[in-house]
Amino acid sequence: MKVRAVLNRDAGTLATGDMEAFAGHVRREFEERGHDVEIDVVHGREVAARLKAAGEDGQCDVILAAGGDGTISGAAVTCREHGKALAVVPGGTMNLFARSLSVPLDIYEAVTALAAGQTGKVDVATANGRLLLHQYSVGMQHDMVRLRSRMEYQSRIGKILSSVRSILRVLRRPRVFDVEVELDGKSRRRSLSVLAVSNNLHGEGHLPYADDLTRHRLGVYMAEKLSVTEGARMVTDLVVGTWRTNEDLEWTEASRAVLRFGARHRPRRALIDGEVCELEDEVVLESVAGGLTVLLPSQNDATTAGNLDAK
Repeated sequence: MKVRAVLNRDAGTLATGDMEAFAGHVRREFEERGHDVEIDVVHGREVAARLKAAGEDGQCDVILAAGGDGTISGAAVTCREHGKALAVVPGGTMNLFARSLSVPLDIYEAVTALAAGQTGKVDVATANGRLLLHQYSVGMQHDMVRLRSRMEYQSRIGKILSSVRSILRVLRRPRVFDVEVELDGKSRRRSLSVLAVSNNLHGEGHLPYADDLTRHRLGVYMAEKLSVTEGARMVTDLVVGTWRTNEDLEWTEASRAVLRFGARHRPRRALIDGEVCELEDEVVLESVAGGLTVLLPSQNDATTAGNLDAK
C-alpha cells in the first residue's frame, strides 16, 4: 500500500522535536511492513496544498496526518472526498479525535501502532454539510477560544495557561442567546449560555471526547446562564469527565439536530472542531454512520506485517 505522510512542523509537539528523526521513524515503521511511503515535512501554511496533492494521488491509499486539530480536520475532509484512509498522529494540544481512536499520544508510539494497524470505519457528523469530527459549539466555549487567541503563548503549557485565563474572564460575564433546538423533530425554544453538539456522546472520566465513534448518534449539551461558581464547576466537570453529574448541564442524544437562532443577543460566530466559523441562522447537524475510513492502531506490538489494508 502507498502512504502519503504530511507532517506539520509547526504543530505543538512536532515544533519542538527533531523532525528529521521523526520522519525517518515514519519511513522505517511503514516500510518494514512492506508499504511505500512518501513524506512531506511542511510548515502550517503549506499543509492544505500537500493534503490536496495527496488526495489527488491515484496511487495513494492512506494519508497520514501529523499535527493539531486544523491539520487533522483538513486531512479528514480530503480523505472523505477522495476515498482515502486517514491515519492520525497526535501533534496538537488536546488531540481529542486521536484519543477517540485510541491512538497513543506519544508520536513515535503512534506511528508504530498505526503502521501495524488495520483500517475501519467510524462515524462523523456534518454541520450544514461541513465535516465535523469532534464538536460544534456556540456560546461560552467560542468566547473562551476567541479570548485565548488574543493572548500570546510560546508553548503547549503557555496555551493551556492562556486557556485558563480566558475561561475565568468569560465566567465573569457569560453571554445568553436565544435558540430553537430541534432534536429528531421535536423543538423547544431556549435561552442558553452553553450549547454544543458532538460526534457521538462524550465518554466519562477523561477529557471531553467520545469513547465509541460507531454509535451513529450526536451528543447534545446545553446550559442556561451560569454564575461564576456554577460555570467553574461545569468546566471542571467537563475536563475531568464527571459532566453527567453536573446539575446545571442538560444532555441528551439525537441523530439529527437543527439549531435556529433568534435575534436577541445573537452570537455571530461558532466553533467547529476548535476552529472559528460564521454562525448561520439555521444549522443542521446530522450523524453520518461510518462516514470516514481511518487507520486504527494495533493494540498488539507483536502484530505482523501485512495488516494495513486500505482497499
